[in-house]
Amino acid sequence: MIARIGSAHDPRLAPYAMVAEPAALARAGLFAAEGRLVAPRLLASRYRVHSILLSDAALDSLRSELETRPDVDLLVAPAAIISATGGFNFHRGCLALGYRDAPLDVPQLLEASAGSRDPIVVLEGVNNPDNIGGIFRSAHALGARGVVMGPGCGDPLYRKAIRTSMGTTLQLAWAGAGDWPDAIGRLRSRG
Repeated sequence: MIARIGSAHDPRLAPYAMVAEPAALARAGLFAAEGRLVAPRLLASRYRVHSILLSDAALDSLRSELETRPDVDLLVAPAAIISATGGFNFHRGCLALGYRDAPLDVPQLLEASAGSRDPIVVLEGVNNPDNIGGIFRSAHALGARGVVMGPGCGDPLYRKAIRTSMGTTLQLAWAGAGDWPDAIGRLRSRG
């Protein structure tokens, strides 16, 4: 459904006002995916889409991808309203919200990829979103089956990590490893 937004005070924009506050967005069970290159990856991912806020130019640019998902609410607004609502101006007229799922744990990741001999990337203490995104993007390119996020790691669903990864944090399975270092033992025992 396409809805035209003419005011920054439209109540449908309320979730987008949290984009500048990642903790509030996470508490609301949402994450942001920004830009015309990343939004289609959200549409194709396992994550449910809340809505997409976009300019007319972005709507025209993404029309073929958006037509495959008539279930997604599209909020079309001038770029100035999008920037004022989201609190930043580098989204290229496209800002999407998705619903967070509970992260997998290590046994679930291993179960989901049972039989695969592809590598699993294990991170510990990597908290910079650019680094998280870069690692996910590289892991995906090198054929990894998943990523384990150990203690001190940043959020793979933080908008900057998603953008840097070109959306691969939405495609590659990942698990939180709360029981560190036992999780490493489980990974080793499974080869």
